[in-house]
Order: sequence, then structure tokens, then C-alpha cells
Amino acid sequence: MPIIDMQNISFSYDQEENFVVDNVDLYVNKGEFVAVLGHNGSGKSTLAKLMNVLYTPTKGKILICGMDTKGDVEAWEIRKHAGMIFQNPDNQIVATVVQEDVAFGLENTGVPTDEMKILVKDALKDVNMLEFAKSAPHLLSGGQKQRIAIAGVIAMMPDVLICDEATAMLDPIGRKEIINTVRKLNKEKGITVIWITHFMEEAAMADRVVVLSEGKIFLDGKPSEVFSKVDKIKEVGLDIPPMAELAYNLKSNNVQLGDNILTVDEMFKELSKLLCQ
Repeated sequence: MPIIDMQNISFSYDQEENFVVDNVDLYVNKGEFVAVLGHNGSGKSTLAKLMNVLYTPTKGKILICGMDTKGDVEAWEIRKHAGMIFQNPDNQIVATVVQEDVAFGLENTGVPTDEMKILVKDALKDVNMLEFAKSAPHLLSGGQKQRIAIAGVIAMMPDVLICDEATAMLDPIGRKEIINTVRKLNKEKGITVIWITHFMEEAAMADRVVVLSEGKIFLDGKPSEVFSKVDKIKEVGLDIPPMAELAYNLKSNNVQLGDNILTVDEMFKELSKLLCQ
């Protein structure tokens, strides 16, 4: 059974037929890293909030780890299984000491103190922030704050991590820190990741890319499959990863490159082959 199962989901803020998310079917399997792309207003952030029970669907059904978001299960219980990271880490940090902030959710669920200390320590290790355990969050960089926010969620040992534009407010160094941290949690801990982003190079690192347009799923597949559809991607007002764009332009000018080029390394290998012919 999929860890996230969205069945014919529609959502409207005014309960009218003005659907921000419109008849979406989306299934995510355990351990997948799924990037969700779309221009502003495409419905991607609303989709994330539906997964975290900040909203419930106007139509359709959402099952998170088998729990119906419109059922009798408490929203807090679902959020223990599907944690969410927002754009601005300052909106998630509530304590004046890092380790106390990471412990906040555990305290609210009544986790015993001895167990809590272990979970907090492990979570800070997972995001490479253990040395800052006794620091004041407001003195940290944006990337460090976001890693603390992630630690606060993963201390709850969720099955799913939903990241809604988690790198949007960060500089390139901070962005790299966060994407590397989340990829590590996905690969080493098996945490399923929903990665909402507008950075194409981040989406290229995912196992799967879902493109939304006007509240509907427009494309869904492996990054190499999705980004090979250059004209379709541009049709909905999105760019493609720089190396995919370069490959597309070179092929348009009869340069014989291989398929599925998304990274600098892949481009380097292809061009090296041509130069050695």
C-alpha cells in the first residue's frame, strides 16, 4: 500500500468550484523522494498542506500511512507520521536553546525525559548540528536554522518528511546544506520525502518528479523522463535544469549527445566522448 494515497483530490478555499487542487490522483511509495514542481498558483503548496492535514480535501480521500485525513484519527497523530518543513525556519523555531526547540514536539506528546534526550541527540546528529545543541537559534545561519527545524521534525521519527519550499529563503550554501541533509535522511533512514520546490536542479536529484499546472498533474515520472519533455515543461512556464537545457540546445544544432543529461558530470562525460572520437 502507498505511504501517501491521494484519491481524486480536489480542494477549494471557498468551497465553491474554484479548485486550487483539481481531481488529483497521487500515490507515493515508502522510501521515495518525490519532487513537486509548478509555477506560482499551480497548487503545489496547497497539496503539501493537504498531506499534513493543515487542510482537508473538499472532494476525495487522502490516506497517510493508512490513516484517512478526514476520518476519526486526530490530525496530531497523522502529523507524527508526516512532518512538515516550511519556507521560513523562524516560523518553526519556538525555543531559545537549540536542544529545547528540538524537544518541543516530544514534550507535547509526553515522551519520557530520558528517552527524549536520546531522540534529541540522535536528531541533531542526523542533521550535523549536535555541536550547536546549547546554542541560541537566533545566532545561527539560515541553513543552520532550517536544519534545526528538520531535527525537530525527525526527532518525532516520522515516516514522511514534507518540505514546502524549504530552501527558498536560503543562499546557495544554505540550500546545498538542506538538500544534502534531506537526501541523507531519505537514503540512510528510509524517510519518504515530498520536496516542493521551484529550483529545477533540486528536482533533478529526486527519484521522481511531479509537475502541477492549474491544480492538475501535468507530468509525472523520473527526472530524466520529465525533463526530456522540454517543450511541455516550457508550456507551463517552467525552466528545466541548466544541463538539460544545454543538451536540448546542442541536440537542436545536431550535436550527437546521449539522452538523460541532467548534471554537469553527465554533460562532461558526454562531451568528453565526442572529443575523443
